[in-house]
Amino acid sequence: YRESALAAFPAPVEDAKTGIRFLRAHADEYKVDSNNIFILGDSSGGHTALLTAFTQNQKGVLDSKLYPEYSTEVNAVVAFNPVTDICQPDFPTTPNQGKADSPEGMEIGNKMFIENPSL
Repeated sequence: YRESALAAFPAPVEDAKTGIRFLRAHADEYKVDSNNIFILGDSSGGHTALLTAFTQNQKGVLDSKLYPEYSTEVNAVVAFNPVTDICQPDFPTTPNQGKADSPEGMEIGNKMFIENPSL
């Protein structure tokens, strides 16, 4: 998936869903059991995996535009050290927490989360 430095949220989740749909669309070609798709990620990848699973098959919610005829459903998620709550101002993550150049700020397009809660 595209990292936040290349494309702001929700691009990583859209990319993950596109990948799932791509696998289903090309299941025969790649010998994929499209009824058993699992995703995993570490840190921001774990965050992306969780958001992908939590919003699976919800049209228009962090959705992918490619291969819309295929499901984004996954059977399981393995999330190592995921970011699970970027809204907690009292939980220290980095010295620049809450700033536009913090990990959570970069995820939403180099903006301050506190000033852009709808993102």
